[in-house]
Amino acid sequence: NQLGHITGQVWIDENQNGIRETVENATPPTYQVTLLDGGAGVVSSIMTSLSGVYEFSSVPFGNYSIQITPILYFGFSPKDQGGNDLLDSDIDPMTGQTDIFIVDAAQSYVFDAGILVLDSDNDFIPDSTEVSDDRDDDDIVNYLDFDPTGYLYDEVTGQILSGGSVLVTGPGVVTLIHDGSAGFYQFITDGTPGLYTIQITPPPNYFSSLSCTAESQPLDPTGQTNPVVLGNGEDGNTGFLTSNACTPFYYTYNYEPDDPTVINNNFPFYSMVPVELFSFTASCSKGVVFLEWITQSESENLGFFVYRSLQPNSGYEKITPVMIRGAGSSAVNNKYTFTDKPEKTGCTYYYKLADISFNGEIKYHNPIAIEVKKPLEYRLEQNYPNPFNPVTTISYSLKQAGFTRLLIYNMKGQMIRDLISDVTDAGEYDVEWDGRDNNGHIVPSGTYLYRLQVHDFCQTRKMLLLK
Repeated sequence: NQLGHITGQVWIDENQNGIRETVENATPPTYQVTLLDGGAGVVSSIMTSLSGVYEFSSVPFGNYSIQITPILYFGFSPKDQGGNDLLDSDIDPMTGQTDIFIVDAAQSYVFDAGILVLDSDNDFIPDSTEVSDDRDDDDIVNYLDFDPTGYLYDEVTGQILSGGSVLVTGPGVVTLIHDGSAGFYQFITDGTPGLYTIQITPPPNYFSSLSCTAESQPLDPTGQTNPVVLGNGEDGNTGFLTSNACTPFYYTYNYEPDDPTVINNNFPFYSMVPVELFSFTASCSKGVVFLEWITQSESENLGFFVYRSLQPNSGYEKITPVMIRGAGSSAVNNKYTFTDKPEKTGCTYYYKLADISFNGEIKYHNPIAIEVKKPLEYRLEQNYPNPFNPVTTISYSLKQAGFTRLLIYNMKGQMIRDLISDVTDAGEYDVEWDGRDNNGHIVPSGTYLYRLQVHDFCQTRKMLLLK
């Protein structure tokens, strides 16, 4: 009788050690098991029983291997662990197939397979439970989208806040996997039933929300769908929740063995920092510095002052004649601008913002730098507007400091107005002429000449006054 017998069992390897143990009695999924000959041709294919057992009877002598068809969200244990061939897993976890073996006796050949319940995102919810839906619409499927027990977040912006900490106590042993310092926390228990309490130390400069309040009764997840989703998850990998809206959250859990996993039990906080800056930028044109800053949020912000220095860490002087009014308390972006005309060119200037809260506290923000370059040449621009009435602007550039004259002449060659006669630094300048002579008299309509003289540079242009 040259017939053998091939059997085995597929089991859930709960502790993932590759060895079948008596305490591992979870019911596995039904698997397709295929008997292949030595050339990988299919001999027979069957399904495992409800307990994971399969059996090929009356197998002729020859070379064979067993192939177990993988199932989505499940993997295979490491093979040949522990030295006991009757208890370990015999399946290659990469291929789902055994080594080729020889059936050459009328006996039973046993090949078992340990099955791993995959948790690809390490949130203690099996992939087979989360599957490929996208519960928070952030374009990451659930089984790849890590959802911790909960987040610590800014109730105004929805930003996930680092720097806090979480402590969980209860009747059983608590394993704190993530302690809240990175903005999220995650814990598991040893299964001891009872009431578990969460204690939170807020991130620096943050306080527990006054507008979103915790539920008064302990959370009892028993009998609810796994997972129990309480709040919003992270929006992709942005560092922000998908929404800053108030959602239910609890400081106490009433746990029972085999309760579903609770995720996104999020704790909201508000900031005592008057201003969170989104951006602070500077640009320069014709020696004029244009500052722009955008706030991400403001809390009781009275306003701003702007400071300037030629050094990054000292020597700052306030250059705003009056306070730039803030938005008070605001959860939306607000944009502010300020224009500065430094005295010198060819320098790097540093600008710093200071915000003032309603109670008078001042916070200084990090400085930004901008180079105000010297002009490369002497230049006299065409006035604007031209023709004009009654005021026009004359622009000119000096590449070096020197005694500078800007004079107005009538068409008879008579000098009627001395606009500039002084030592002037290198730079770009705008000067207005109001159509009056040196005696303050309004001059008649007509064509006038204006002349710039500095060092050996001299240039003259025409302009037209029309009334």
